[in-house]
Amino acid sequence: MSIPSAMLAVADIADRIHKRRRAGELIEHAQQLRAQQAAARLVREDRSIDLATLTPDQLLDLIADEPSET
Repeated sequence: MSIPSAMLAVADIADRIHKRRRAGELIEHAQQLRAQQAAARLVREDRSIDLATLTPDQLLDLIADEPSET
C-alpha cells in the first residue's frame, strides 16, 4: 500500500512542529544560563555557536546540516 504524498507532508510538518517546540525550550534554557553568566553552545566541526542567539528554526536547520555519523 502506498502512502499519499500529502499524508507524508503532514507527517513531516507535525514532526517539524514537535522538534521546533523542543528547540525553543533548549534555547530558552540557554538564555537562562546566559543570565547566570554561563553559556550553552552547539559545537560543530567548523565552529561553535551560542544557543541563546539562535531561533528554533535556525537550530533545526543547523542540526539538519550536520552529517550523519552512521
